[in-house]
This record gives sequence, structure tokens and C-alpha cells, in this order.
Amino acid sequence: MNDIPVKVSNEVEIKANEPFQNDKLGRKESAEILTQFIKSSNGEPLVLCINAPWGQGKTTFLKMWQTYLQNEDNGFETIYFDSWKNDFTDDALVAILGEISSFIDTFKDDNEEINNKFKKATGVATKFLRKGVPALIKGATYNFLDLDSGIENAAAALAESVTNDVIDHYVKSKKSLDDFKELLTELASDISSDKPIVFIIDELDRCRPNFAVEVLEKVKHFFSVKNIVFVLGADKEQLGNSMKMLYGNELDVSEYLRRFIDFDYALPTPDNKQFIGALFEKYKFDSRLTSRLLQDSLDIFSMLFSVYKLTFRQQEHCCSLLNLAIRTSKSENDLHIPLLCFLITIKICNSIQYDEFVDNKIDALQFFESKIKDSGIKIVSRYLLLVSAYLKISHIGYNEIDNVISEARRNEDNRGICHALEQIYYNWDANDSFKSIIKKIEIAEKFS
Repeated sequence: MNDIPVKVSNEVEIKANEPFQNDKLGRKESAEILTQFIKSSNGEPLVLCINAPWGQGKTTFLKMWQTYLQNEDNGFETIYFDSWKNDFTDDALVAILGEISSFIDTFKDDNEEINNKFKKATGVATKFLRKGVPALIKGATYNFLDLDSGIENAAAALAESVTNDVIDHYVKSKKSLDDFKELLTELASDISSDKPIVFIIDELDRCRPNFAVEVLEKVKHFFSVKNIVFVLGADKEQLGNSMKMLYGNELDVSEYLRRFIDFDYALPTPDNKQFIGALFEKYKFDSRLTSRLLQDSLDIFSMLFSVYKLTFRQQEHCCSLLNLAIRTSKSENDLHIPLLCFLITIKICNSIQYDEFVDNKIDALQFFESKIKDSGIKIVSRYLLLVSAYLKISHIGYNEIDNVISEARRNEDNRGICHALEQIYYNWDANDSFKSIIKKIEIAEKFS
């Protein structure tokens, strides 16, 4: 295991000619639907939100779809903007214009007119960068607030002058905004006359709340022009929480976001086993486990996640911990995958029960069998039996294990659990194995 790369996870390979070839979540149909939807917009301004909870592969889907859009058959021009990586800037307009500038650079050698037109548009846009006009007004009037009546007329005259300047600035700004949008419309038409430019803004729900709001405002007020379609990738629930941090819990998030977003598309929830398979591929488990252990861990996690009703975010956390436990182990022989997967699952979904089981204060097998009963699953599969067998012997010594196996042999109905106990018995150190697994989880948590 010493040749495992340092990188914790790997992005899915997206092939230019077949972007959905490595798609494990069945998302190509969504790409086809959304592409047709954008084509139907006829170049009208549009903001579309691709909505899905965190950890369900929005970014991978958006990058696959971007490549799909760019393919020769579709021929869309696209821009990808990672808002989370750009929220270090104080002005969202600067960040968006910077991304467009990089996009325009790909055309400047072929079309100098496009490059010049963009320079003209950015020249107009600089008038909207933060100027501090409110601070100017405050500074100009602050020293006159509590002065005696002898200079009230002078203060009033200054206030009137500043007000007139502000009004004049507003009128000029409105004209400049119209000019900017007109130039942007022409630019988009010059670049792609028959299809809209698709501007993808990803990770909006991970940004600083004020930056996320500013991105939405700039898209709505500055870039809502013909031939540009904006696609936002976000968990709308999380994005709503960010809005509430700014405006209070009383905010009607749906109504507020409706000001900026024209349509929502709920990315279909993947099948549970599909999702786990995608996570296993993300963490490259196939290069770190034998095929048997790989299949065991996949099936055991699938079973446990279903029984304990883990969210996708919790499932991602479990796979991350398993990945780290594997990476910090010298050999896969001491992993005891069924027990390790069970303990990781319990740790994530019920940390109190996990601690009580580790301290031998509760009978985890009883809780497990109760969960199985509630879920309607019968303990017949090999993986359920292996987990049960490990829970039977976790806190007992060899003599007691012998007694448990002997008792199981005497009962014909316990043939399955007896076989499972015999399977794990010879690779189990009654003094060290359980403690070693707990230690692996503790080490994994230090990384996460």
C-alpha cells in the first residue's frame, strides 16, 4: 500500500468525444433535456439553476455537460466560473469580467473586432466598480451635523450640491449600464450568432453569503442580455441558508431567489448503489483493495446505508473515512472490512451509540438486529451475517468465541451465523483486532 498517491480523491475523467462515458449516475439524459431546453430559449436572457444537495455530483455533471455542449454536434460556446475559488475578490463584477476576458482571449487572434468590442465593454463596466459614493456623501456632511445655525445655510448648500452630483451620477450610470448591455449583446451575437453562450457558475452555495448575493445581482442587472444563458450550480437549501445569514431567518428564500432565477432543474437523485459506486471510483478503491474486498465493502456499505437511511452527504463522509483507514493501514488483512464499515456507519449516523459500543456499554448486535427488523430486511445475506458475527465477538476472548461457535453449531437455524463466525475466527486477534479498528477510525478522523 506504500504506492498509494497522496491525493485524497480524483476527479472523474471527462473525455472530449464522449463526456458521459465515465458517468456512473446516469446523468446523460439530463444533459440532453437541458440542452434542448436551452436551444428552445431562442437566445432570450435566461438564468437556470441546477439544484441538488451537496455531494451528489453537481460539479462533475456540469463539467460533463459543458463538454457535451461544446461537442461539434451541439457547438455551444461555454464559460465555466468556479465562484467559490473566486470569492476572495471584493467585487463580483471584476471576477465575472475576468472570466469573460479569459474566454475572449481564445478569439482575439482570429477576430480582433471581438477583442476590441470587449475592451470597450469593460471600459464602460469600470464605471460600476465600487466607488464609495455613500462614503463621500457621509464625509462631506459629517462635520456639519451639529453646527450652530450660523453656518446652516452653507451646510444646506453643500448638501444640495452633493445631492445634485449623486443624481447626475445616477443618470450617467443608467446610461452607461444600457451601453454596457448593448455592447455585451452585440459581443455575444458576434461570438455565437445561432446559439447562446452558456455561462456556467458553479459552487455558488459554498461562497461567502455576501459574495453569492452579489454574483446573483450582477448576473441579473448587468448580464441579462440576449444570447447569454446562465447556468447556476447550487444546493438551493444551502444557498437559502446563506441568504438568511445576511437578511435574517424571516426571509422568504424561495421568493427572494425567484428574483434572480428563471427556472430550476432538480438533478435526479441517483440510485443508492450507483452513488456508492461513484464514490468508490472517486477514491480509487479498486487500486487499493483486492476485488473480493472491494465487492465486500461496496455491498456492505450499500446494505448499511439502506438500513440506517444515511443521507448522501453522510455516505460521502463514510467513504472518506474508509478511504483514509485503508490508506493508513499497512495491510488489508487487518482491515476486517465488515466490522470497519459497520463502525464507520454508526460513527457517522449515531456517535453516541458508537461511543457506547466501543466502551462495551451496549449490545451493538441487539441494536443492529433491531434496525434490520425495522427495515424489513431479513438477516440472510452473507454481509449481514458477517457484520452480526463480528458484533458477537468484538468484546470477548478466544474461550468465549469458542463457546459462541459451539452453541451456534448445535442449532440448525444458526448455520449461517456459525459459518460466518468460523470464517473470521482465524484472522481475529481477540486482544488487538477490535482496538486496532477503532484506532484506524480515530486516525482517519484526524485527516477529515
